[in-house]
Amino acid sequence: EWPVVLALALPCAWTLLPGFVPVVRSHVFTYLFFAVTLWCLPRWPWVVPVMMVPWVNMHGGFAVGLVALAVHLLPVAQRKPVGWALAAALGATLINPYGLRFWTYLVPAWLHRRADIPEWGRMPLEITGPYGGFWVLAALVAVVLVAGWRKAPARDPVGLVMLAVTAVGAFWHRRHAPFFAIAALTYAGPWLQVAWGRLRLGWVAGAYAVVTAMVLGWLGPVATWEPVAPPTFYPVQAVDYLERVGARGNIAVPFRWGSYVSWRLYPKMRVSMDGRYETVFPESTFEMNRDFFYRNGPEWDRLVRRYRVDYVLVERRAARVTPLDLIERGFVQVWEDETATVWARSPTLPPGS
Repeated sequence: EWPVVLALALPCAWTLLPGFVPVVRSHVFTYLFFAVTLWCLPRWPWVVPVMMVPWVNMHGGFAVGLVALAVHLLPVAQRKPVGWALAAALGATLINPYGLRFWTYLVPAWLHRRADIPEWGRMPLEITGPYGGFWVLAALVAVVLVAGWRKAPARDPVGLVMLAVTAVGAFWHRRHAPFFAIAALTYAGPWLQVAWGRLRLGWVAGAYAVVTAMVLGWLGPVATWEPVAPPTFYPVQAVDYLERVGARGNIAVPFRWGSYVSWRLYPKMRVSMDGRYETVFPESTFEMNRDFFYRNGPEWDRLVRRYRVDYVLVERRAARVTPLDLIERGFVQVWEDETATVWARSPTLPPGS
């Protein structure tokens, strides 16, 4: 019923939100296709192999569709057409520009640790941060499952397995929280109906009104149609400086700042690393860049010794490379704020430095 769906939509939307912040990325296609997969499997499983062709060519997250198909093959499911759908879906993954070679890239990418990327870390044990929606939704799902267990006329084992798999996946890698939200919206509704009886639309509408007022009060004063980068997270002022003085050349940047610097300064400046490193940069380059900023190993400075580096952008709160390290390697500090420092190799000092 609509009141049940709307009641679940609020915590599910909160759980989905981090997947869309700060920009819309290619994995939003995976969220859409995953939702369609869960909807179609009990009804029209043949839709999934057809959908797999665009999915595999848009985002590597198509693997969750294969997982959903595999869960529906559990002995308790007893849905034989799904077996043929899984076989066809696996075949459909080969319809891409690289054929079978695509899997030789994807499997290592799926298994990569990505220790320096926060969204691939474990789910933080906090409710006040951006991932707090996961814990609210997980608690809600747990409560309605316990409350409705004895009253449920029929327990859907596939739905329970999907809820468990997506919850564990979200806890293991916080980036996967949206899959749990989609699974909860798909399978938790009947349990909520059984646990709390008939929900009244007025109650749900009241909850929506309260949440809307809170969001408008929180985000309304700072809302804008322009792209905004938080100056405490990104080196906004440092990049403003480099743009203002007309800096050109190669700049060494921390991993998470590379895309921002490229967005602002390319083609005048080329970065040492950015978020596309798995498709553009070899792993050795990623490690060399990380070693430089974290001062790892005896060869930590090989980035600036082996390559022409005109500027170095240092994240003050995270980097372990020190001012003395940079001075000894021929760099001079030309900018400093609370977030970042900018160092230039002496012969390439920009005008007015």
